[in-house]
Amino acid sequence: MRQRLPPTSPALGPPYYEMLNFIDCGAFGVVTLAQHLMTETKVAVKTTDKTAFITSHRETNILKTLHHPNSIKLFQIINTTESCHLVLEYAPGGSLYNWIQQNIMMEEEARAMFQQILSAIEYCHHKMIAHRDLKPSNILLDSQRNIKIADFGLAITYHEGQRLRVCPGTLPYMAPELLLGQGYECPAMDVWALGVTLFEMVSNTLPFVSENNVKLKDIIRSGHYICPPSFSVGLKGLIKNMLTADPKERPTVKQIMRDPWVNNGQDLPLTPFQEQILDHPNSETIQLMVAMGFEAENITTAIKEKLYNYPMATYLILDGKKPNLRTHLLLGISLKFPVQRVLIQTPSMPPWPP
Repeated sequence: MRQRLPPTSPALGPPYYEMLNFIDCGAFGVVTLAQHLMTETKVAVKTTDKTAFITSHRETNILKTLHHPNSIKLFQIINTTESCHLVLEYAPGGSLYNWIQQNIMMEEEARAMFQQILSAIEYCHHKMIAHRDLKPSNILLDSQRNIKIADFGLAITYHEGQRLRVCPGTLPYMAPELLLGQGYECPAMDVWALGVTLFEMVSNTLPFVSENNVKLKDIIRSGHYICPPSFSVGLKGLIKNMLTADPKERPTVKQIMRDPWVNNGQDLPLTPFQEQILDHPNSETIQLMVAMGFEAENITTAIKEKLYNYPMATYLILDGKKPNLRTHLLLGISLKFPVQRVLIQTPSMPPWPP
């Protein structure tokens, strides 16, 4: 039986965060619910052992480059002698997998969620980043049921036309070319996984199923599946295109964004996300942090140099809140921390959990 987590974590440096509850344990780390104490904001902390340094380093670098509303945000990076802790945005709605298991999803609801998924993955592909493990359990929901793509532990940056041979991912969502041992291109494998995910969203079943992994691989390689009769003609056509066995015949995510089913009921077609590059931090948020006890110079340095330390984490958390909520926080914090100065650097302390 897993032990209950301690209320605080030395590695996260009190008075910074309070550890609350265990969330999940994956192949590359443990995810814990925590609270950013000064703002009382819940965050997710992903703890990875340093033995998985390459994976952790790659995920960290990728998360630093992602600034999409439907992708989990990175707030802070805390390295200790044995562990790496990533302080991430918390998605209270749980995983899309759990939502599918508990709800009957009509095509209209699936379409709205799938549009957000497409937007986030097209953004990743535009940056030459492939997720490589897309599935409902790695797609989270916020409190408003907005999509948050998560778990970039297997993600990778790629080059146009680059063929890889290491086959990551989860078998039921793997594209046929991953099972042939002849190499694969990253964008096409993500498209296949999106097709499997969309099928599962609307039917609560997988298109390729077998209790025997050897048989399952044969079924996936064949590309043969049967759509439920409840699927609309447009949905059947879209899934057929995405689950094309030949990766060269599969549409790109940008092409899928123009599909009639994806855009049904919309005046304008879905378009790629336009990232706003801000050349200066939000002065209102900095003023709020100064009132909390931070030094303005430390805040701007952290943001400019992308240090992903505690000041930057606090800035990102506060800046993501609505203005009236920031004012409310300031009133509460002025009573809670009237003259306290927070530590700027997280101390190097023993790793957590032990």
